[in-house]
Amino acid sequence: MKNIIRRINVISIILITILALSTQVKAANDSYKTTLSANHSQVHRGEDVIITIGLSDIAIESGEKGIGAYTANIEFDSSIFEYSKAEGTEIWEEPFYQDKMIIAATKDCKVVSTAQDIGTITFKVKDNAKLGETTIKLTNFSGSNAVSDIPTSDTSVKVTILEKDDSSEGENNGNQDENDGNQGNETGNGEDQNGNNENQNGENGNSSNQNNENSGSQNSGNGSSNNGNQSVNVSNINDASKDDVKKGVIPQTGDIDIARLTLISLFTVVAISLLIKIKLLDKKIKNNQWKRD
Repeated sequence: MKNIIRRINVISIILITILALSTQVKAANDSYKTTLSANHSQVHRGEDVIITIGLSDIAIESGEKGIGAYTANIEFDSSIFEYSKAEGTEIWEEPFYQDKMIIAATKDCKVVSTAQDIGTITFKVKDNAKLGETTIKLTNFSGSNAVSDIPTSDTSVKVTILEKDDSSEGENNGNQDENDGNQGNETGNGEDQNGNNENQNGENGNSSNQNNENSGSQNSGNGSSNNGNQSVNVSNINDASKDDVKKGVIPQTGDIDIARLTLISLFTVVAISLLIKIKLLDKKIKNNQWKRD
């Protein structure tokens, strides 16, 4: 871990020095757009909403003529939504999320020049979320073409929050009542069967007292054995049920140095962005040398 951090620090210092000694000029005709969409326009309290981020109308003439990495902010009402997870695509890495800021790059460090989805962010609607329409925004989006960072305009999507849907809970309660009724019927049938068995044993006892006594002793022994086995089985089932139940794990929290966390996040962003750029520049240099040869 220390070696990895040391390497990142060295690479970051070298790349920052290179960038400080060089000037980067963005072509005037470089442009692209971002898109933002939700899987549902209406979401109930307690449900999840998936926000998809995409690129469109990519027209990059400078650098590698495409977008290979990006940084942006995802803005939302924290009293309504809470961040759940982020996912990438077949081409793009899973976005790194920290304090409403997202960062990602392509998996092969190559740029893309066609419209496509680049990642998703999943939010959970809080149980006490304010009802009505709310807006999720994608702001400060800056894409990299391996030579320069190219900003674009903000985009947003609207979602309407509805009351919690209790229909599913009602269905579950109905199923539980039905199961309880079936269990009661099964118990009643078992009692009737036991009663018939007792009557049959009584009739057999009238024919022979000795057999009746032996049968009674044997039945008592079998009953005790069966009851013992049943108790063991019930105990095993209860133990198995307890073993199958897994308690949820709640992440531990503690004191966080906000300033240190912010510096580490910014440092990581710079390191990742610059590392991607240096890889793309190295590729470009190799291509130019191959053309000269």
